[in-house]
Amino acid sequence: MTETSATELDGRRARTERGRTAAIDAMIDLVQEGHRPVTAEQVAARAQVSISSLFRYFEGLQDLQAHTIDRFTERYASSFEITDYCCGDRPARIASYVASRIALYQLIEPMARLARARAYEHPNLKDLLHRMRINQTHQALAHLEADPDVARTIATLTSFECWDQLANDHLRNEAQIAAIWTSALHALLDNTDRFVTPQSADQK
Repeated sequence: MTETSATELDGRRARTERGRTAAIDAMIDLVQEGHRPVTAEQVAARAQVSISSLFRYFEGLQDLQAHTIDRFTERYASSFEITDYCCGDRPARIASYVASRIALYQLIEPMARLARARAYEHPNLKDLLHRMRINQTHQALAHLEADPDVARTIATLTSFECWDQLANDHLRNEAQIAAIWTSALHALLDNTDRFVTPQSADQK
């Protein structure tokens, strides 16, 4: 391969990568803006690429959606963390935990719905959601100094799915959800022995 052809190949690869990135960013913005479903035409127009180029970059819309969720998770990684992690007394830790979870779910709601809808079709997305749930359990375990079983219960209680039901099915607002979760976490952490299963107790 000549130096000129190698340079041309590198240029094409760079343009392709820029086009892929633009399409993924366009999909993120469209999903977060509430467009449902997002069409290939919308993505192409927002990314300023042609439809034919879009389908050269990705195997289809489902492939684009999977890459979009991965990039979204990277872009907003800091939002998945707990404010003042492992700092403060129990009431302060519960308050920061609850506030961080609610802020996260308000931010990621549109993308979280897309990820859960596509998880059954994409093993990688299913694995990503599993790892995120396990990480949230570890956060509850460390930040709230909870028993492992209690941490699992807290992670489930304060999951996106639970927030979604409270917010959209039961029409609870942010303050009401915060009050519900805060009361529940205090009850769980103040009465740990009542919520630990015999098996987990034997494993200590």
